[in-house]
Amino acid sequence: MIRRLQSLPRGPRILIFILIFAGIFLALAGGTVILILLSINNVPRQTAQALAEGAAVAEYAALPDNDAYPSTVAVGPDGTVYTASYRTGTVWAVGPDGAAREIPNSRDRFESVTGLAARSDGDLLAIAFTGGDDGAWAVWRVTQAGDITRFGTVDDAQGMVSPFDIALDDSGAVYVVDRSRADIWRWDADGGSPELWWSLLTAPQSIVQMPGEPVPVFAARPAPTGLAYDPIHNALLVADPDLNTIVRIPLSRGASELLYAYDPALESQAFPPGFDGIAVLPDGRIVVTALDQKGLVLLRGDGPYVGAPPSYVAGNFRGPSDVAALPDGRVVVANFDSLALAQPGVYPQLPFGLDVVTLP
Repeated sequence: MIRRLQSLPRGPRILIFILIFAGIFLALAGGTVILILLSINNVPRQTAQALAEGAAVAEYAALPDNDAYPSTVAVGPDGTVYTASYRTGTVWAVGPDGAAREIPNSRDRFESVTGLAARSDGDLLAIAFTGGDDGAWAVWRVTQAGDITRFGTVDDAQGMVSPFDIALDDSGAVYVVDRSRADIWRWDADGGSPELWWSLLTAPQSIVQMPGEPVPVFAARPAPTGLAYDPIHNALLVADPDLNTIVRIPLSRGASELLYAYDPALESQAFPPGFDGIAVLPDGRIVVTALDQKGLVLLRGDGPYVGAPPSYVAGNFRGPSDVAALPDGRVVVANFDSLALAQPGVYPQLPFGLDVVTLP
C-alpha cells in the first residue's frame, strides 16, 4: 500500500495525505464531542439550593411530560400555580399538593406558550403560538374547562415577533413585552385593539444608583423578556437579560427609572446574571431569575441597585426562566432547562419541575 502511494505523482499523494489527516482530525473531534455529551448527560439531576441565611428551597411539582420545558409560571388568586410548555403548548394547573392537572384542549390548540397571567375571574391569559391557517403569536383567554378564545394580537405590519411575558395591572389591563421589538403592548381588560404603550428603545429618564457610581453605558440593544406589575408604585417592571437591567415604568407613563444595571467593570459583578422572569412581593421587594447564573436574585426595598452586586438567595436551578409569588410570601420558580433545546445531543434533566423558595 505504501509503495503504491509512493509511486503516485506528487499531487495525488498530497491529496491522499490531506484526506487521511482530515479523517483522523474529524474522528478525534467527533470522539471529543461524544465524550463531552456523555459527561453532560450523565451528571446527576441538579437540585436548587438556598444561598442566603433564612432561605429554603424545595421541589413544588414535577411535570408529567418529557418535553415540558416550562417557560413561564403564574399564580391565581386562590394560590393555584400555572405553568406551560414552550415546546408543546400544554398548560398545567398545579394545586398545593403538587399534582399537575392538564388544562383541556391546550395541548391541541397551542404549539408554544411563553407567558401566562391569571385573571381575577379564574381564567388565564396565555401568550401562545398556534399552527395551521391562523399560525401566529397572540394572547388567548383560557378557561379552567378548556374553552380557548383569542383575546388579542398585534395587527400591524410586524405583528408579534417574540412576545415573552405578560402582566395585569389592578384594573385588569393587559401588558405584553416583545423581546425582538423591545415594545410593550397594552389591551383593556376586555381585549379589543392593542395600544403600543411603551418602547424600551427609549432610555430610562432617571437612575436609582449607588452614590459615586458612574452612569452605566449600554452597548447592546434592549431585549426585554421579564414583565411584572408593581402595585406599590403603580408601575411595570421590565427585566432585560442582554443589558442585565431592571427598569420601572409608571403606568402614568412618566419618567422611567433604571433600578438595576449590571456593571462588568466591578469585581463583585464578574458574572452577568442574565435577568429573565421577574415578580413583585406584597412588601415591595423584587425577585428576578438570573438565567445565566442559574440563580434567584432578591432586591430589597427601593434600592439603590445600580452599582450594587446582585443578592442571590438561591441557586443551582435548571434554567430558571420565570418566577411568581404565592399568597403566603414564597415564590415559585420554573426550571426551563433550555440547554437541551439549543444544543443537539443534550438531554434535559428529567423530570421537568417547579421549585418553591422561602425567602429570608
